[in-house]
Amino acid sequence: MLVFYGAFLVFSYVFMGLALQTVAKKLRYKNKYFGKVTKRTETATHLDGLLSSLGLVKVFSDGFSKHAKITLTENGKNFYLLNNPVFGGKLDQSLSKEESMFLTTKCILQRPLQLKINKKITKLVSETEHGKSPDMTDDLDKICVGSIEEFFKENPDEPNKIRIENDIIAKSERMNPENERIRKHLKDNKDTLDSKEKIKLRKRLKQTPIEAMRSAVMGRLTELGVVEWEINSNSRSEYKIANKELADSLMNIKIN
Repeated sequence: MLVFYGAFLVFSYVFMGLALQTVAKKLRYKNKYFGKVTKRTETATHLDGLLSSLGLVKVFSDGFSKHAKITLTENGKNFYLLNNPVFGGKLDQSLSKEESMFLTTKCILQRPLQLKINKKITKLVSETEHGKSPDMTDDLDKICVGSIEEFFKENPDEPNKIRIENDIIAKSERMNPENERIRKHLKDNKDTLDSKEKIKLRKRLKQTPIEAMRSAVMGRLTELGVVEWEINSNSRSEYKIANKELADSLMNIKIN
């Protein structure tokens, strides 16, 4: 069995690293990426965090004991055994090609909704000629919404269904009209508004939960090396496939 400290050390290097973080950021990192025990019953202990979400670790304890034990799953052990560029001195590269492939095609199976979104977004990026779709973000947002709705039709008993529908879909729908009104005003009056007025209006634009989700998904796909994300001369996000083999492997995963 690989012990708790070894698992923590490896995964902290892989995803972010704690060396230069403040105490508050360290705690946030530990809770979000490594995990935090959020629920205990007589028979189970729930660890909420990235490692458990990806199926890399499992946690257990005796009844309601405040002391929990953690170990690696089979996937966690296999991931641990892969070479990592950080340990080879390449501090500008957090994941090796093998690690990216493993996370993208093996661990993602633990997150079926995320998998559905990743597959559809990767397909859109692969089919779009780079630099020819200035409004790709709108299409990506639609994919996120459509994937969520499709997933819940296929999985009506999903425990998080109501929360996601309320906190992501419904909240975004309430925020969209005002954002659209502001964008239309900026577009229709771009030649008459001065720079201060434009800045003031742009500050009134609020990021919707769907936009935040899309940004997070694209960030993860970029970190994994599936897509390449850049900002063009018009300050718009543009994406292209960074690794065709990785993208094809992701798109070819069968969803049960």
